[in-house]
Amino acid sequence: MKQSVLSRRQFLQLSAGVTATSFLAACVAPAAPAADTGDAGMETTTIDVWAYPRTENDGDIVYAPLNEGFHAAHPDIMAEVEVQPWGGRREKLYAAAAAGEAPDIWDATTDTVPAYITKDVILGLDDLLTADDLADYTDAEVEAASLDGVLYMPLIEAEVNGIAYNGQGNRI
Repeated sequence: MKQSVLSRRQFLQLSAGVTATSFLAACVAPAAPAADTGDAGMETTTIDVWAYPRTENDGDIVYAPLNEGFHAAHPDIMAEVEVQPWGGRREKLYAAAAAGEAPDIWDATTDTVPAYITKDVILGLDDLLTADDLADYTDAEVEAASLDGVLYMPLIEAEVNGIAYNGQGNRI
């Protein structure tokens, strides 16, 4: 078995959408194959991913190179990443889920997970992930990605927020 050049941890830090795809694709049996590649009967499963912008052109800058490497390592899986706008993301996902057309994987944020759980949009992952799958995570990271003891979204990035000071005192 050929292993990826990147560690799981490094790969997780590169991208939200494609990272989640690679992490879960190894853990979840694919549904029905989408198409036949013609490579000695190898079938390709397509996974729909919704991501949200972090650069001026995530499709070309982030996901095209990641998808190329991911597909080279997993030729039987194609990740189709659609970069969605941040505005209205919750409502669009609710509507897609209600219509039975939700993406397989999306870039969730901790402020949305409780509502997704309440609306039965998100799947708990405890029955799908093994201890080996979670070996790169600390207990605190697993706890932060869980609600009521159920793991819903493995963390893939951290953000530091704080109060900034411009040094101008009261002259602002």
